[in-house]
Amino acid sequence: MKKWYLQTYINKSAWVIENLANLNLTSDEVVVIMVIIHLNDNNFDISMDLITLRSGLKKDVVDKVLSILCAKQYLQIQASGSNLQFKLDNLFESEVAKVESAMNQNLFEVFEDEFGRPLGRKEMEQIVDWSSIYENKLILYALKESSLYNNVNINYINKVLQNWKTRNINVEMIESGEHLGNKQNT
Repeated sequence: MKKWYLQTYINKSAWVIENLANLNLTSDEVVVIMVIIHLNDNNFDISMDLITLRSGLKKDVVDKVLSILCAKQYLQIQASGSNLQFKLDNLFESEVAKVESAMNQNLFEVFEDEFGRPLGRKEMEQIVDWSSIYENKLILYALKESSLYNNVNINYINKVLQNWKTRNINVEMIESGEHLGNKQNT
């Protein structure tokens, strides 16, 4: 099975940004990681000169950052013929990544059970996007709401979430029934 971070619906750059607090990265390290992600995603032959050019950082800074990322075991640099491969697999396989992946996987399973079919790529992308904006519990409540109104589809669930966001409705309000006091159509 394909690793979670290699799935087409995963935006690796967005994942890094969402998990900055837990990854213990400096701003220079983030810039270099983002450049490497971009270059890898677009099949560039990566070199230190190209990273320096694309990052806008000085060569000695890039060299230091690459060494630090290797020491943190987030980055592996491997020779492949005449090219170098810059692999960030360990960054995405950290404990933070494992927890994040499990939460998304559980959401996918719940949605598939409710929809009665496997999710499509765009549906998975939407759920990943939601999980970066909303608490997973809120997403599940929106799914439940769509089921109650017999309208189980991504667009309806999105409207429910947007409506709740506009009305500043949170998980605690739903669990206490507070959100029902000024019910608006979703």
